[in-house]
Amino acid sequence: MFLLVLIWTLFLLQKNASPLSSFQITQQGGFITCIAYQINANTYDWNFGDGSTATGRTVTHQYNSNGVYNVSLTVSNAAACTNGSNKNLSITGVGIQSDLECKIKLYPNPITGIIYIDATNVGNVAVEVIDLQGRKLYDISNLDLSNRAEINLNKLAKGSYIVRIISKTGVINRKLSIN
Repeated sequence: MFLLVLIWTLFLLQKNASPLSSFQITQQGGFITCIAYQINANTYDWNFGDGSTATGRTVTHQYNSNGVYNVSLTVSNAAACTNGSNKNLSITGVGIQSDLECKIKLYPNPITGIIYIDATNVGNVAVEVIDLQGRKLYDISNLDLSNRAEINLNKLAKGSYIVRIISKTGVINRKLSIN
């Protein structure tokens, strides 16, 4: 009898357990596929950070412009329990290059610690370095790009980052690898 009560209790706990929200993203240019891991969930609601939404365990989305977007997933189960998670995603290579993108050169890439930024007729900018979890690791404002700028990133770990350059005329995001 005790064993039956124990099994029934475990069944009810599992049935009413909160779902877990976790997912992976594959990306090619502005096109992404998102796959949710199925952990005690039966509904999957996606927000792509550009005003678009979708439902389903596996979804696809096409971004129309470059930028860093916050992709979020909210899952729920039959017991009306919910959970959410999100990931920042950098989209590059979509559409025609903006005037600002044509004026700014970021090199070398990959780097071992120092990046150089050359620009033509851009003026002062702000530069941010963001990791793939969306954390801002480096931030400098009012950087004069009338000459080549040198930025030392020796303190950052090896990996992939986003360099965001913000000017009066726009924002560009470039992927940067540190070896």
